[in-house]
Formats: sequence, C-alpha cells, structure tokens
Amino acid sequence: MPVRNCVFAFCLLFSFFLVASVQAQDEPAKMLSLNEAKTVQDVLDWFKQETEATQTAENRLQVRGRNFEQAGKRITELGEADASANAKVMGLISLIMAHRAGGAWSIKDYDQLRLFLDELEESGTYHPGMLRNHRYFMLTSTAFFMPPNLPRDEVLASFDFAMENAKQFINFPLPSAGSTQPIQILLTLADSQAVRTADPEIACRAIKHLMEFAKSDKMTINPEAKKEVIDLLTKHQLFTVGSDPKLYGKTLDNEDFDWKSLRGKYVLIKFTATWCGPCKLEIPGMREAYEKYRDKGFEIVSIYIAERGDDPVAAVRREVEYFKQPWIILSEALTEQAGQPRHSDFYASRSLPKMVLVDKEGKIIMANARGDRLKAKLAEIFE
Repeated sequence: MPVRNCVFAFCLLFSFFLVASVQAQDEPAKMLSLNEAKTVQDVLDWFKQETEATQTAENRLQVRGRNFEQAGKRITELGEADASANAKVMGLISLIMAHRAGGAWSIKDYDQLRLFLDELEESGTYHPGMLRNHRYFMLTSTAFFMPPNLPRDEVLASFDFAMENAKQFINFPLPSAGSTQPIQILLTLADSQAVRTADPEIACRAIKHLMEFAKSDKMTINPEAKKEVIDLLTKHQLFTVGSDPKLYGKTLDNEDFDWKSLRGKYVLIKFTATWCGPCKLEIPGMREAYEKYRDKGFEIVSIYIAERGDDPVAAVRREVEYFKQPWIILSEALTEQAGQPRHSDFYASRSLPKMVLVDKEGKIIMANARGDRLKAKLAEIFE
C-alpha cells in the first residue's frame, strides 16, 4: 500500500546511508581503544573494528551486544566541544543500524537514543523539527526492520515502544503526514508480527491500546482529526478475532448477496484485487481447501475491491474465469453502482490480500488466514 511502501523505502534508503557511512571510513592506522575515542566517528570506528575482530560464532552476538552498549554510552558522554548534539544523535542512529546489519538487533538498542532525545527535548536547545524526525525514525525502523522470529516477549516490548512513539506523532504529525499515518505504520507492524508469531492477539492488543488513547484527553489533536483516528481504529477492529463482520453487496451476476444465508458454515473472507500479485498466490491453496471441505460446511467469499481501469467488472470476470474460482465473488464496483458503500471504505484494509476465517455464528476465529496457517486451521476443524 502507498503509505507502507513510501515509509519502507525511506527507512531502507536512510538505513543504507547510515550503515554505509559507518562502513565506508578509511581504516585507522592503529586499533583504537574506546577511552581514546575523542569524536563520534572514533567510537563508530572502534565498534566496527571490535565487532569485525570477533570470529567465533558462539560468542559473536554476546560481544557485539557488549560493544554496542559501551559504544552508545561513550557517544552520549562526549563533550559538546567534541561532538554536537546532532552528531551524537546521528552516531547513535548509525550504531543501531550497524548493529542490526550484524544480526544482533534488539528493541533495547533504542534505549540510549530515546533517553538522549528526551534530554534534548527537556533542555529546549534542540530544533523541534529535527527532534520529531529522529523520533519518527525510531517508529518506522521499529516497524519495518524488526527481525523475524523474535520471542513473544520481545515482540510485545517492541509494540510498547512503537506505540509510545506512535502517540507522539498522532499529536504532532510530520508536515507531510496526517495524524492517522503513525497508526497505519503501527498496525502494519501488528499485521506482520501476527503472521510471524501466529498470534492474532498482537493486532488486537495494539488496536485496543490505541483506541483507549484516542478516546482519552491525552490525544490533543483537533476534534476533526480525532474523529478520523477513532474511525480508522473502529474499522480495524472489524478484522480482529471475535468481531462480527457484516458483508453485503452485489455478486458478479449483479445479484444481492445474503450474508446471513451462510450461517452454519465456516467462511473464508478474502479482500482482493486483480492487480494484487500476492492475492493470486493464495488461490491454489484456497481452491484445494474449497474442494476438500465444501461438502463439510466450508465456503469462501472473495471481495474484489479498489479495482483499476475502465471496466473493473470485466477485469474481475476474466480473473475469476482464468483461475477457476467456483466460490462466491463480490464486486465492489457493482456494489457501488447499486448505491451501497464500498467495502474498502467500511473495512480498513492496509494491504492485500486480507483474509479472515469466521465460524458458524459469523464471528472471526482467525485473522491473517493465509497459506499453511489456514490449511492447518481447516484440518483442525474438519478432520
């Protein structure tokens, strides 16, 4: 989606520049000691030399972690005569990205940067716009550079950190971004980690936490922007486990769709589009599941939203025929022509495909119902 792609590209380019700035320095004539480091660049050179000198795999991460902590402390200790506040900030950011590039990233890596930014904010001596930009880096890099397969307690700690950063940007957004953009970033992170950890409660937890904040006096934005934030979070709640989605609209035959007629069946709901490559990759697995379980009480509803081109209905028909999709197909274009709201306006879908599994009562029992996770869940239900 546009927000995610733009922010991801920004972070990727920014991190590449920072890491390259650490790695591209000329090798010093001799191995520095940390106590001899007089500038931020001296500290970064020391960190690079020390970590590269660690060849034993079993203690590499431990050594890097110790070196990282020591280097961060030394950067913040350097006097103003040797390093400006901005040099210290950029040094700490470079250190974080170099550590992450070495495979030893942790959410705790941001602690020293966060504390230093807090000191700068309290002092009132640092440019507010620069301060905001650095905090935005913490939010976006947490969202998009979190390593896979983190332990659940690390994931939750990362969420706590990201949510605190998101709150600041809801109240004080970047000039180029609205108050909802930090939420979009945070919930994209929630989606990705829910898939990685097979834990849908992560997204629920994030949405609940942010909703409490949005409805409190701690959210200080104007009433119009506050309503926009609450509306966005309300839409996201419709995709969480235990929620009760309400589907409607027109089928490809331009007939009214009756959602209640599917009560008593397990239903896979898929929000998709003909231009979405990952959506197409899900179709073979969906077709296999449909053929295997449809006689046991399983149904699929694919909702084509946000179609492009002059004839979106014809595009959907071509895809349905090409991929031989025998289940229920809803067309957002036909639904809109009939004067009904678009699903993409009513349900917040940050990325496609969005797939959820509902039970016989119509309540979501599985978010991010894709691939092998969906296959395993259906086997658990029907076999």
